Amino acid sequence: MEGRCMGGGCIYPSCWVAAVHYLRKKGTTKRRLAYIDIDAHRPDGIWKEVERLQSTRSNQIAACDGVLFASIHVDGYPNPGNGEWTSAKCLLPKGPRKAFEVRVNEELLKGVNEGGTAQNSEVLAAYGRWKDELLQDLEKFSPNALFIGLGFDLHKAEERIMDKREGIGLIARDYREILHGLAVVGDTSGPVVLTLEGGYTRRAIIDGMSGALAGLVALSRARRLRAAEAESRRRVISARSKGKAAGPRSPIKAARPPSPARHKAIASWTVARRLSLLSRSSAHRTCGSAERLKGRARDGTARKEPAKKRPRVTPGG
Repeated sequence: MEGRCMGGGCIYPSCWVAAVHYLRKKGTTKRRLAYIDIDAHRPDGIWKEVERLQSTRSNQIAACDGVLFASIHVDGYPNPGNGEWTSAKCLLPKGPRKAFEVRVNEELLKGVNEGGTAQNSEVLAAYGRWKDELLQDLEKFSPNALFIGLGFDLHKAEERIMDKREGIGLIARDYREILHGLAVVGDTSGPVVLTLEGGYTRRAIIDGMSGALAGLVALSRARRLRAAEAESRRRVISARSKGKAAGPRSPIKAARPPSPARHKAIASWTVARRLSLLSRSSAHRTCGSAERLKGRARDGTARKEPAKKRPRVTPGG
C-alpha cells in the first residue's frame, strides 16, 4: 500500500511500545500523546499502528483522545520499492467514524544523499520550519505525554548511512534546543519518554548525546518551574474563592481597639519605661563625670578656673 510499506529499519521503535503501554494504563482521564521521531528514517510501523488504532474501537484505545505524529527524515528508505518516495505526502484517512483525533507533522529532506545537491543551510532551514510548526502544533494539541525517538544518524558527522552524506545534518545545539522547547507544551506531570535510535559514527553519537543531555536537563528544570508556577496560581485562586464564599474580607485583619483597662496599663508601662530610660541616662552621665574627676586627681592636674574678665576702663569714665 502506498505510504504504508514495511521496508525500513525503523519499523517499530521501542519508544512506541512505551506509548502503547501508556494508552493501556487504566484511568478515567482521556489521554493525548505526541510521538516525535527525529531520525534519518521514517518509522513506517508506527504509521501503520496509528492507522490501525484509529479505526479500531477496543479497550486499548478507550482512553485515547488524540495522537500527534511528527517525523523528519531523509529521502531514502523506507520507500514503496519503486524508487519514489510518497509516504510524506500520504495522510491517514479521515472520516466521521474515526476513533480519535490524529495530527500529522512531517518534513522530507530531499537531495541529501551521496549524489544530492542540497546544501546544509537548506537542510537546517527545513528543519527549523518543521521544529517551529511542531512546537506551535504541540501547544494547541496539549498532549498529556511526550514520546521521542531520537536518532543521531541525522547528525552532521554521520558518515555510515548511504542515504545521507557527511556534512549534512544537525549538531548538538539543534538537539538541545528542540528538547528544551518541549518544556512549554503539554501536561507538566505527564511522562516524557526518550529512546535512542539510529547513529553509527562515534563523533556524531558523542556530540549528539551531549546536546540531548543538555536539552533534557533544561526540559526538566523548565517543567518544574512551570509546575511550581501553576501550583502558586492554583493556591491564589483557591484562596480568593474561599474569601468570596465567606464574604468580602480585608487582606489585612484590622486590630481591635484596646479596652480601657488595657489602655491604662499600656500607658502606665510606657511612662515607667521612659522614666527608667531617663534615670539610666542620668546615672550614666554622672558616673562618667565622676570617673573623669578621679582621673584628673590621680594625674595631679587641677581644673583651671576660667580667667575673670577685667572691667574695661575708658578715659574720662
